[in-house]
Amino acid sequence: MFVYNVSLKLDWEIVEEWLRWMREEHMEEVLATGCFIDSKLFKLLEQDDTEGPTFIVQYTCNKKIDYLRYKKDFAPALQQKGANKFGNKMVAFRSIMESV
Repeated sequence: MFVYNVSLKLDWEIVEEWLRWMREEHMEEVLATGCFIDSKLFKLLEQDDTEGPTFIVQYTCNKKIDYLRYKKDFAPALQQKGANKFGNKMVAFRSIMESV
């Protein structure tokens, strides 16, 4: 099993709108690609949130090839939608993890 992990640091002013967008639109769009079987959204705790909170989104897939297909065929357009909507008010760091 593989987990595509996206960590995002947000400006406080976009948090509510971003959460609504993630829950009602973006996460559903990512799952609709057929590359992932599950998604989860977390808020990182026990850190300095002075400049804004950090959220973690995780998408699970059974095979690495599913992640690679997402990265090649879908990620650029979906990431651009987020960048267009929130601009420099969010910063994302992406990684892939394998269950061991």
